[in-house]
Amino acid sequence: MSKVIFGSKGLIGKRISELSTTKEDDCWLSRNDYNLEDEFKIQHQNKDIIFSAGIPRSKEDTRESQRRNLKMIQNTILSLDRPKSFTFLSSVEVYGNQVNEKISEETPLNPHNYYAEGKVLAEESIKDFFKNSNVNVNILRLPGVYSQESMFGLFGAIRRSISRNEILKIQNNGEDLRDFIFCDDISIIIDELLKKNRSHLLNIATGESTSVASICKYIQRKNSDFNFKLESSGPQSFNLVFETKKLSKSLPNLNLTSIYDGITKCDYFS
Repeated sequence: MSKVIFGSKGLIGKRISELSTTKEDDCWLSRNDYNLEDEFKIQHQNKDIIFSAGIPRSKEDTRESQRRNLKMIQNTILSLDRPKSFTFLSSVEVYGNQVNEKISEETPLNPHNYYAEGKVLAEESIKDFFKNSNVNVNILRLPGVYSQESMFGLFGAIRRSISRNEILKIQNNGEDLRDFIFCDDISIIIDELLKKNRSHLLNIATGESTSVASICKYIQRKNSDFNFKLESSGPQSFNLVFETKKLSKSLPNLNLTSIYDGITKCDYFS
């Protein structure tokens, strides 16, 4: 079954498009094809819809960007003509930054910024829209995502510091634990979930959290041009550690890329 991929020129959408097992039959859509903030209609029936569009928090986190993101998702679901499934890329930020235990899909939602709040509202809108239909809905909550083309977040900052020959300042002594997902794995996960022909709500994480300092030290060993400095100052420290039993149950044969193997695949760190 072929896909219609919204946001096909973004970091994640681009790799989903490139690695899709049905890419010869897929339809790749970007802002050049539709302005998602305006009403539109697409003529693709019985397709798997992948929504990877929107304004990332790293670019803007305001009430206005939240409104625009919600408008995009609402216009998109209204544009569809009898889709087979709808996959929405959400974020683990919906859980907030005050969780002191392993995060599972049952962890209460506590969004702490406009972006995360918008993801919660989008999830609710999607579930409500399709609740009385036969459309399979996949809501995938992503942690930090990295690839060879990372522009934002920790890995984007590392890339910039290398290219500019600058020292990257790491707050909280780099002790915060994070679980990053290698971008290529998302395409594999989506393809496998679509074969199940049912709905899913899943945290997409490796289940192996690593300190920011450990990640930086590993990259520095791979590339001596990378320099960083640990600083004790910074916002309140918090960890992101995930319980991945539900993902493992849904995809028992899934082998996710470890953070160190993923870094090795990113040749700009070499």
